[in-house]
Amino acid sequence: MKVIGINGAETVKSNRVRLQFKGEKDLVWTTEISTHPEIPIIFRAPVFSSKDIKHLKRKRINPYSIMGMRTENGDRIDLILGASFIAKLAPEAKRHVLPSGRIVEETKLGIITHPTPSNEFRLSSERGLEVETNEYYNSVVVNTLEVVEYRQVSEAQIFEGISRLFQLEHVGIQPQELAEKGRESDETLLEKFRESATMVDGKIQVALPFNGREADLTDNFPVCILRLSSLLTVLQKDKRTLWEYDLVIKTQLAEGIIEVVPESELHAEGLHYYMPHRHVMKEESCTTKLRIVLDASSRMRGRLSLNDCLHAGPSLLLPILGILMRARCSKYLLIADIAKAFHQVPLRPEFRNVVKFLWVKDPEGSPNHENLVVYRFTKLPFGASSSPFILAATILLYLEMNPHEINERIKSNLYVDNVVLTTNEESELPELYSGSKKAFNNMSMNLREYMTNSKGTMEKVPVVDRAQSEVNKLLGHVWDSVNDTITIKIPKPPTGHPTKRQMASFLASNYDPQGLLSPIIVPVKEVIQKLWEKEVKWKQRIPKQLLKEWEVIKESFTQTSYTLPRQLVVHYDYESVQLLVFSDASERHFATAVYAHFRYKDREPVTKLVMSKSKVKPKNVSLSIPRLELMGMEIASHASLTAYKELKMEKLKGVKFFSDSMIALYWVLKKEKLTKFAHNRVEKIHQNTLWLKGKGFDPSFHHCPTEYNPADLASRGVVMEKLFNNSLWFDGPEFLKNPESEWPIRLEGKISYPQEFRELIFERGGPE
Repeated sequence: MKVIGINGAETVKSNRVRLQFKGEKDLVWTTEISTHPEIPIIFRAPVFSSKDIKHLKRKRINPYSIMGMRTENGDRIDLILGASFIAKLAPEAKRHVLPSGRIVEETKLGIITHPTPSNEFRLSSERGLEVETNEYYNSVVVNTLEVVEYRQVSEAQIFEGISRLFQLEHVGIQPQELAEKGRESDETLLEKFRESATMVDGKIQVALPFNGREADLTDNFPVCILRLSSLLTVLQKDKRTLWEYDLVIKTQLAEGIIEVVPESELHAEGLHYYMPHRHVMKEESCTTKLRIVLDASSRMRGRLSLNDCLHAGPSLLLPILGILMRARCSKYLLIADIAKAFHQVPLRPEFRNVVKFLWVKDPEGSPNHENLVVYRFTKLPFGASSSPFILAATILLYLEMNPHEINERIKSNLYVDNVVLTTNEESELPELYSGSKKAFNNMSMNLREYMTNSKGTMEKVPVVDRAQSEVNKLLGHVWDSVNDTITIKIPKPPTGHPTKRQMASFLASNYDPQGLLSPIIVPVKEVIQKLWEKEVKWKQRIPKQLLKEWEVIKESFTQTSYTLPRQLVVHYDYESVQLLVFSDASERHFATAVYAHFRYKDREPVTKLVMSKSKVKPKNVSLSIPRLELMGMEIASHASLTAYKELKMEKLKGVKFFSDSMIALYWVLKKEKLTKFAHNRVEKIHQNTLWLKGKGFDPSFHHCPTEYNPADLASRGVVMEKLFNNSLWFDGPEFLKNPESEWPIRLEGKISYPQEFRELIFERGGPE
């Protein structure tokens, strides 16, 4: 059976059942229908106005018996009959048009109520979309059915998220040439932004970066009005949330973030688009608990959404990986965020009709014509795919217009609306506060919610600018400024017999950009890959042969968070830092783990994990362990460049690579001809090491016994209990505390090969 909805179609397995319907005078109809595993629709009884009630009474129809069904409100629908089926079943319906415009039909099956029409808001015929709107409304069965369980994450979004987990560039690790191409694209998009931005009353007004598809953009009004009706159904059951929702909109109107669209402009020439919206409750938020989220990806089936017509431009954002890494490399941390950041950026007037949305004058009423209000954003809305790029580009433009040392530091440590500043000098913190505050005041933006691990500095920050709690979010993690710890949240695995979608959703919900807990996710990735290999359907439960494997994995998730010290080191008088990059591979995974190795004059060296990445081997490709080891060395070389660029350590003096694969090391160190696969991997490694040489380093390659290789944990996986207290993983092998001359490495080489090592490799099986 194919089920078609607003967001597309899906095919599901269904049974055919025979039903009998009994109407008036004992008439019986028999038919066959298809079943569905679960109908995500709830019942909502119709509500009539006083005029409608009087009209129904005159027609000898009892309105209270219909409205009395409200006791069933919220119950799931068990059976849906299509309009075409009802027409055949009850062709002699008597139709009544109520004063509100709602239609009520008397049939042999009983009373059928239809939704209140919104003809006043249908598009004019000259725009050529009236037929489309009518077709959409004809697909609505009755007004007593209400879809309220909109999925917050679509299958496509989860699938994209899973794909990103298997791609290097989405964790800040990418080949050098891709990084260069990305920068070129960023510059082009940024230049177009600068050309389109205008200065009005000292503020930058921005344009939306259309991608050339906007000519086919439709207004999305039918979807928007239905989504509003569904939203009100939910909100009206919770009056407190309903009025809080209304207050947010009224506040935005008072602050000039939105404006009422004059009736004369509802059908003005040019592009129009309506965005549905919903609310998200964030109880942990220190500021706004209820947030309204706009859906600029909403569209009618076969049509384009606003986001489909925009350049997203996400690559302008600084890698969150780098900001998190730098946040751990200093004694003091100062964080803050921009109040209502997106809503501080004015939108040029000619772009405002594509960011409209619907609301009601009386939140307790229905979204009929008399109660409906059309708003549009005058500022940048949160929900458009280009908004993060536009916000970042706007702030960068302001910072460039007012050159200052603090501006350069902000540019390097800004992620969307979060500013993360670091220093080793406590005396510098008050200056960082005042300088950053002034910089954003010059943009007509309010930087607030300041928090630092210096108690003295916090006392100097005005109360209005302080964070309300000593524990706050730090780019997706939780920072306790008193204990100076970072907590990484771990989602709960799905219970019962999960579907492929639930498994993929669980994997995608693990947020750990630095890969500090990557070993515990390795077994989950392995199950996911097996599901892909077996071509399990999206909503199909995982096969029983994998269920036992999953049950064991699920039981290992015994904790919902992991807390570690924010600072990598306690003493900052180290003489030098080296990057030690380990790599390894197993049958299904290859991995890298990067460590910062701090050397002191009179103290024992300290080694700390700064990032890692575990990758699943490509699908449907047969690769030997040595080849996977070589791929591990390749991503290790990419990771070394990322770590160097993002850590920005002045005392960084060297880079060393470690692998426990003698064969992979031989391929990297030899100069003889290799197979195409090995040659391509080695070529990338050589390019990256040459780049490091250009920065003044002399990278070297070393053999490390497997028992001392922490990357082995990321390639094979480790259960949570064993990882959390694993010093090999978080602190590197124990031998790193000794002088380098005592490290138990069996090989040390550069881009050349010793004869004795060559002979050893041939004894192990020779080159490929």
